[in-house]
Parts: sequence; structure tokens; C-alpha cells
Amino acid sequence: MAQRQQITQDKQARALTAEAAVYEHAVKGGQGLRLRVAPTGRKVWMYRYRNRVTKALERMVLGTYPKMRLADARAAVERQRGIVVEHGSARQYREADHAEKRRALANKLATNERCEFTVRKLVDQYLDEASDTLKGWREVDRALRKYVVAVIGETPAHEATRKDVIALLDKLNKRGARVQANRVLAYFRRCCNWAIAQDKLAANPCAMIERNSEHAKERFLSETEIARFLNNLPASGIDPSIADLYRLILLTGLRPGEAAALTIDDIDFEARTIRLTYTKNGRTHFVPVSKPVFAIIRRHEQDGVKWLFPAMRDPRKHIRPDALQRPLRESLRKLKILPATPHDFRRSFATGLARIGAPRLLISLALNHTIPGVTTVYDRHGYERELRRWFDAWGNHIDGLSTPQRSDKSTRAA
Repeated sequence: MAQRQQITQDKQARALTAEAAVYEHAVKGGQGLRLRVAPTGRKVWMYRYRNRVTKALERMVLGTYPKMRLADARAAVERQRGIVVEHGSARQYREADHAEKRRALANKLATNERCEFTVRKLVDQYLDEASDTLKGWREVDRALRKYVVAVIGETPAHEATRKDVIALLDKLNKRGARVQANRVLAYFRRCCNWAIAQDKLAANPCAMIERNSEHAKERFLSETEIARFLNNLPASGIDPSIADLYRLILLTGLRPGEAAALTIDDIDFEARTIRLTYTKNGRTHFVPVSKPVFAIIRRHEQDGVKWLFPAMRDPRKHIRPDALQRPLRESLRKLKILPATPHDFRRSFATGLARIGAPRLLISLALNHTIPGVTTVYDRHGYERELRRWFDAWGNHIDGLSTPQRSDKSTRAA
């Protein structure tokens, strides 16, 4: 590298031109200060000094000309010389300073990302990435969005506390939805455990929160109540679609959420079966279609509409399961029955099958319950014919209960 004459004035630096090779000019009045000129014409102020610890010769860039003028370069050299005296190496001192700034920037970025990773985003990612393994995905989605995201959705996930979770569960407990509170706690706990496994969360805010005690419900409709219910249903003022959903649950034993979310694709018209893939236990459930059930399906079959029971305001969605509670509760007097819930119709279905003689094994299969025991692993018979026989028998029995004659007798008996 060619060594040239010393620079004493700013105009000398300005007059330097590019050459085929890099060259440098020393600067008078600036010990170790040099101006390097590259073939591209770029001019850079360099400081050359000896490391006080290793005794090695080191270089560092101070700035570029003309952004940094000669006087500024001389002042910069004086500052760096003082750093060399105190710390041994100006370059290592600068690199350490830069490393600290990089760490601070990385910490700030991580903090921002943690703040942006809200409970809403956590739930979205969980439902999106874990949906293939979730049992009852639709119900989990509904419960998390309605009871968790709606309350603490904008809270950064790492800032969500047990106190927040307890507060949202208390809202459910105070209105008597103690079982629903248990389900929400279980769903959100599983969601947070998934996030911890994915290194998205450090701790689970649901830890150490006890679930409510649960007692098995016993409410079912007697034959007299079923007769009253069916015969008073048309004049009760309940929307026809919701009324048919009640009938469908009573005739098939489907869970309210399963019945409300039925699609046309779930129905095999030729085989006369309903095939459910999104079930509580994750097992595909085949439901034989009896004559009264087939009549309900035909009433609600619509070209170009996915759902058998589309929502009134938005046919792109189905009727929500929780929309079935209120109409029934408000029409008890007109229906002339004791307080009941849509899920009580499922219990009435199971009780009714037992009443007309169905074996308990077939009732469990009709409800799509998981049957414990090793025998289940080996017994792969589907019991389709036996189930169809009892579904048809129950459909005929319900038809008999809903005749006007039966209704009159039931009313007089009441």
C-alpha cells in the first residue's frame, strides 16, 4: 500500500482522487490517524495504534470523509487514544459496547414479541396447529373464544395469571354454569400446556386451580312428558328449525352440539345413516336414520347450503348449541313440561331405549360412549343391524306418543 505525504488541511483531503489500488495519507497533528482512499473513491478515516496488552498493531474505522471533516477526525483520535490508555484496545472496547447494545436491542425485541403474543394469538395458534388431535374441536373452539378470549384475549399471554383465570371462571360459577366452568378450565389448561411444550409460554396460569365438583344429572322426560312436549311443540312459538333440533336430539340421542352442526355431507341418503367424524371421544359415530329423522332431514335439506340447520342471520354458520337453551326455558308453560335442557332429551333417548327393551351395550353404542374393557379391543363388530332395529323401534314409539289421541290422554292424565 503506497504511503503518501501527510495531510495538513481539509482541502487536501477533498482533492484526493481514486487510483487503481488502495492508498493512505497520514495526518499531521493526529498520531495514528490516516485517510484511506479506495479505488471506488470512498475516503475513510482510520486509526492505527498498538494494543497495550497484546502489543499487536490494530486498526479501526472512525468515519468517512466528507461526512467527518479533518478537525472531527483529529478529535475522534484523541478520544480513542484515551480509551487505549485506559482499556488497552479501542477496537475491543467499541466491539464490547456494540455487543451490549445488540443484547439490549435483542431483549427489547423479545419483550415486544412477548407483549404482542396475546392470549387471543395463543388460542388461535393452538386451535390452528393442534386441531387435528383435538377431540370435540368445535366445542373447544367455541368455549375458548366465548369464555377466555372475550375476557382476557388482549392480555399478553406471559402476563395472564391465575387470578385472571379464576375471575373468568367465577363469572360462570355465579350464574350456575359450574360444569361449563370445569370444561373451560380443562380446555385452557390444555392450551397453555401445549404452548409450554412449544416454548411459547413459561408457566401455566391454570396451575393449582381446582375444578368444581360435579354430580351426574338425573333429569329425563317421562313418556307422558314426551307426548305433551311433542304435541304442544308446533303451537309453542319456538322457531321450526330449533323445534326440529329438539326432535332430532330426542330421536337420535345426539349431543346438542353435534345435532346443531350437522352438514349435508354427514348424511348418507342411500344408506340412511348419519356419519359424524367430529365427536367428543374422537371416534366416528354412525347413526341409523329412522323414518321420523329422515323426514326432519328432508325438511331442512337446501341446495347450496352446507348446514342442515343454518343460522338465521348468517347461513354460512350453523345454529349455535347455546341458542337452544333459551327458547326451551321460555316455553315450558306452553309445552306443559317441567324444566328441562336440550341435553335432557339425549338422556330421555337413552332411558326410552332401555324402556322399550334395548340392551345396555347397544344403548352405549347408540350414545357413542367409550366402552371400557379389553373385550372392546377384540370385538370389532359394529352392531349396525342391531342398532338400526332399535333406532327404528324408538322412532315408531315416538311417532305413537306424538299422535293427537295420545296427547289428549296425556293431558287428561296430567
